[in-house]
Amino acid sequence: MNKTKNFKYLYYLIGLIIVAIITYSPTFQNEFTNWDDHKQVTDNIHIKEISFQNIKSIFSSFYVGMYQPFTTTIFSIEHAFFGMSPLGFHSISLLFHLLNICLVFWFVRLFTNRKDVALVVAALFAVHPMFVEAVAWVSSSSTLIYASFYLGAIISYLYYLKTNLKKFLLITFFLFLCSLLSKVMAVTLPILLLLFDYYYNRKLSSKKVLFEKIPFLMLSLLFGIIAIYGRHVEGHISEEFGLLDKPFLISYQLVWYVSKFVFPVNLSAYYPGPEKIEGFLPYFYYFGGLLILLSCYFACKLKTYQKSICFCILFFLINIFLVLNFIQVGNQQTTDRYTYIAYIGFFLLIGYGYKYILEKKPQLKSFLIVVILTIVVLFSYQSYQRTKIWNNSRSLWSDVILKNNKLALAYSNLGVTYVGENNEIAEEYFLKAIVLDPGFVIPYNNIGFLNIEKDPKKAEQYLFKAMGIDPSYLYIYTNLANLYMKTDKLKARKYILKAVALNSENKYVLERVNSWNKQWIR
Repeated sequence: MNKTKNFKYLYYLIGLIIVAIITYSPTFQNEFTNWDDHKQVTDNIHIKEISFQNIKSIFSSFYVGMYQPFTTTIFSIEHAFFGMSPLGFHSISLLFHLLNICLVFWFVRLFTNRKDVALVVAALFAVHPMFVEAVAWVSSSSTLIYASFYLGAIISYLYYLKTNLKKFLLITFFLFLCSLLSKVMAVTLPILLLLFDYYYNRKLSSKKVLFEKIPFLMLSLLFGIIAIYGRHVEGHISEEFGLLDKPFLISYQLVWYVSKFVFPVNLSAYYPGPEKIEGFLPYFYYFGGLLILLSCYFACKLKTYQKSICFCILFFLINIFLVLNFIQVGNQQTTDRYTYIAYIGFFLLIGYGYKYILEKKPQLKSFLIVVILTIVVLFSYQSYQRTKIWNNSRSLWSDVILKNNKLALAYSNLGVTYVGENNEIAEEYFLKAIVLDPGFVIPYNNIGFLNIEKDPKKAEQYLFKAMGIDPSYLYIYTNLANLYMKTDKLKARKYILKAVALNSENKYVLERVNSWNKQWIR
């Protein structure tokens, strides 16, 4: 009888995997986008060949301000098998998501000792629309990869708690390190392990509990410092908002993430931060804290499953903590992919609700199954449609503009998709970006690039404007070198040397060096 039951849930899990494959099947037609994919994959010379020198560079480099050597090494392996075929990269991303569905089922099964609860949690995890960004965007593969190691570490730690065998603690530490090397968001794991200790009634102040966490905490501290350094070097750390704004920004973010869990509608690849008017945030930012306090009050009033409810909420909070506005990174207020692990806490909360209702009203089982299946179907359809938005850069940024038509970055990136196809339309989008944000360097540089052959004086004018805004922007100098390549030997060399000083390994810099050598060295 037990074997039959086990096989039944295995079939259910296989069915869930098939549903997930169908849900994300549009990714098989998706291309790379011009949002970080060029920096991490298509223009990344370190992944073009698997060699000791490239692996060494990968483990000593930041990509888009992030230290993720395991992820970049996996990109290198993908390139070895698939070349620059987007299909190969998207297929591997989907495989990691399918693996994570199985790991979530395993974790919840182990944690609750209920296969039905595990299936409910895994089903919601498989198709939630907020996860489309993580699965459909190649540059977000780091989220999927770190999550695999992270979930593996949780499972291993649960075995440690159940058996007290040290080998499981060592496996947990190893998987934690692998997760950190994939994405620094894994630094939250030691705090999460303490949450499991609390749930299993281990004495948190005991020497054993504290000493076994010291290596984990030290590793988190090290990688946290590395992460902050990388973001600082890339110029991602922002000081736009003051200390008095922080509580309201953070409370708004928490309410936003909770609301998108329940109603994942009007999703976008980019959610810009708020604009202050006469020194004040938009009025609705000041109500988030009140909603959080009310929610905590009602949660505390619930006696049944109170410990489990606290566990689920804290699971979410621990895993969303890093992306709240304690330290502002860039000008994005919220991001879909950051919920990938955090939402497991809420899925588990729904699983406990399912379990509680069945215990009280077993006759409602069929009704509950219909409700859950309906939610899964609706989420699956929405995720299927959302995956299409990530088909290419043009569809992606058109959707962002549809959701927010005042975002300069979106117009600039959309303009890039028309370069070479319709340069007049491209320039219109770049000019629109400049109107929205006169201090945004990229559209000035792009207009300069467009006019190198057609109108050299205009190109020179916009490139020098770009240099005045951000003299550290590499492509200004590659474009100026290209502008002067055939007419002024010394100016071309001057700007090539500046580009080399900024990034000697960039493929466009290397192209300019080769062009100059061919043009001027006989």
